[in-house]
Amino acid sequence: MTETAPELAKAIEARRKELGLAPGELAQAAGVSVQGLAPLRKGVRKQYQDRLTLSVCRVLGWTPDSIERLLRGEPAQLVEVSQLDDVAELRAHVAELSDRVAVLQRLVDGLLDDAAERASQSSTVHDQPGVQGS
Repeated sequence: MTETAPELAKAIEARRKELGLAPGELAQAAGVSVQGLAPLRKGVRKQYQDRLTLSVCRVLGWTPDSIERLLRGEPAQLVEVSQLDDVAELRAHVAELSDRVAVLQRLVDGLLDDAAERASQSSTVHDQPGVQGS
């Protein structure tokens, strides 16, 4: 028989309902299938992959260790607003850096295209009869 942690199942379902999420919406937001989320929602005691627990905690607004806390019989902890502000700030920095990377990638691509064109022109000049390379 599978050992369960009823407090885990109750906490997940209560928080899901509090947020107004259907089970499918919770699964989709966490990036897993409904079937992949089912053991957690049923409170099955097992070793879960961090990818699953972290994404579920993120969607539910819990600290990353909340699933483990619930399995130990402790309450889940909500992420503090200041932590959410930090995350928003980090996301803004990531977006800015992504934009910079895109600009740099376009510059590198342009330089590579120019270099390839020059190499092509150079080989064309050297391949012409009567033209000596330097």
